[in-house]
Amino acid sequence: ICSRILVYYNLPYEKNKNEKFGFHVFDSNMKELWKKEVTLPYTDKLFSVKDYVVDDFGNVHLLGKLYKDKVTEKRNGVPNYKYIFLSYTEEGENITKYPIRLEGKFITDMIIGIDKKQNIVCSGFYSNEHSYSIIGSFFLKIDHATKDILEKSFKKFDIDFITQNMSERKEKKTKAKAAKGKNTEMYDYDLDHLIIRDDGGVTLVGEQYYYRVVTHTSSNGSSYTTYHYYYNDIIIVNITPEGNIDWAQKIAKYQHTVNDGGFYSSYALSMVGDRMFFIFNDNSKNLNYDGHGPVANFKLWGKNAIAVVVELSPEGKQTREALFSSKEAGVLVRPKVCEQVCDNQMVLFAQKKKIQQFALVTFKN
Repeated sequence: ICSRILVYYNLPYEKNKNEKFGFHVFDSNMKELWKKEVTLPYTDKLFSVKDYVVDDFGNVHLLGKLYKDKVTEKRNGVPNYKYIFLSYTEEGENITKYPIRLEGKFITDMIIGIDKKQNIVCSGFYSNEHSYSIIGSFFLKIDHATKDILEKSFKKFDIDFITQNMSERKEKKTKAKAAKGKNTEMYDYDLDHLIIRDDGGVTLVGEQYYYRVVTHTSSNGSSYTTYHYYYNDIIIVNITPEGNIDWAQKIAKYQHTVNDGGFYSSYALSMVGDRMFFIFNDNSKNLNYDGHGPVANFKLWGKNAIAVVVELSPEGKQTREALFSSKEAGVLVRPKVCEQVCDNQMVLFAQKKKIQQFALVTFKN
């Protein structure tokens, strides 16, 4: 239950000047606690806001990328940015900066949170190759008052995890590369959620997402472009209250669609106690998938199209079940706009052209 609500919006500012924005902080009854217009200490040209949260005391926290000289991820093969954490306290009157650095590691993605003791929690993925691939996950806990790092841990993904859900041929090839000391990092994973659990531990949830653009030219000189969207495996990393990375798990998923922006792709997530539930569109051939071999593609309106729910236990064990057949229901779930509405219920939204339907899913406690 949210005890504080943040309304965050951009304000007009001159090009290449410091970016301006406004905060309105409300309590759970929508009573305004404070508001303020602030100016970032960096120019819009070199700083981009990546994430923001409000804590139970009404303080606002921003995570952003600060680029050195121009907005590019790398220069001469090395990172050209650093992460900056900004905290606005005392109703926005006080601003504190926290540089976030991982010596010898390239942060590919990061997300923030505030625990019950007001410590800053930063966690995400890193690479050893100065690339957008990932080889492991990290966890940082920073004292909000002293800026000291209270806990820090890293865990490289093992080869069995990296090859999970691969075809037999690709798994064999990847393990051979690992045996020779070659790069076996995983590509194109985006970090979606950082969940701070009641026990003080943290759970990370991400998804493999990328797209390809293919342009064809006919013999008469005309051309057309096709956009391919891929939303594949979900990755979950469990971190203990002591900051140790306990286990990592993948949920097999293969969603390849064309020219639709991934309208019916990705997943919806519900947290019910210490269990996690993932709902997404799938191929019925994957219901008994055991983590080995190719994953069947979800095909829009195909005879095998189903909505599934995958339950993940606190130990990382997963169970996959069918919710309904999309062909029989006449609609497909749109996971990106589904929402958990209370402790054990989620509202599903499904659609086919002008037909729109809602369903309420109740998870057993």
